Amino acid sequence: MFTDVWKMRLAQAADDKELVDSQIKDMDNQIDALLDRIVDSASPAVIQAYEKRIEKLERQKIRLADQGAQFIPPQGRLEEFIENTLGFLESPYKVYVKGGLALKRTVLKLAFAEPLRYSRENSY
Repeated sequence: MFTDVWKMRLAQAADDKELVDSQIKDMDNQIDALLDRIVDSASPAVIQAYEKRIEKLERQKIRLADQGAQFIPPQGRLEEFIENTLGFLESPYKVYVKGGLALKRTVLKLAFAEPLRYSRENSY
């Protein structure tokens, strides 16, 4: 189950990265078109407006490239997640005894469908 979910997330991340890459390619095409217009233009005011637009597109392109780099996780992350999860499934009691208060609450939430109820006559 873990590997299936991991593969689905990797596929979604790859799709997201593809979308960002296509947006970057579109921005490159827009920049090329603006550069062609600058060459054909004779007015300094128009050239300056084109240069500002190119600068704005370059900043957007850098921002998108940073976002695209964050989509796909580095290799080996799956093993790290599975190791912790399997450690919990192997012995939740060990995790409960060795952990702090926050970890104990987490174990109780994961191990039981609803909160434990205490009764004076019957205990938990």
